[in-house]
Amino acid sequence: MVFYLIYISKSAELMSEQQLKEILTQSRVRNTRLNITGLLLYVEGKFLDVTKHQVPRKMSGRFIQVLEGNESDVRALYDLIQRDPKHTNHIVLKEEMIPGRNFGEWAMGCCAASIEQQHAGFADLENVFLESGGEEICNRPLAFLASFYQMSKMKL
Repeated sequence: MVFYLIYISKSAELMSEQQLKEILTQSRVRNTRLNITGLLLYVEGKFLDVTKHQVPRKMSGRFIQVLEGNESDVRALYDLIQRDPKHTNHIVLKEEMIPGRNFGEWAMGCCAASIEQQHAGFADLENVFLESGGEEICNRPLAFLASFYQMSKMKL
């Protein structure tokens, strides 16, 4: 059994391609050491401000990430992530034990919906989500990410 945790957060600023590459590189080093796998998705858009009940005029960035591995290691990593000043307003969407990993090959896969060209290390989410059957219990994290990704492609 493997534990997974999915969270969303708001980026402190719009992220550049270089900043996302740095996050990916740092994550891979740390996650390989901890035997944690997963996927990070970054999306830019005009997201509803629930406190004001309106869509703001300026763009902002959002992260959604799934982490999977040993439960204590995933929780410890998530505690570190919550203290990272690059993003705020963390919300855990789902956490549970599943029979196996969904991202076993990825110390950390990454995709940014705002980046037009995919680069080494960035996942082609169209293929990832099409390849997952979605019927197995292991694919619950993929279903969350796929729905978030599809919403990010919708125009407001």
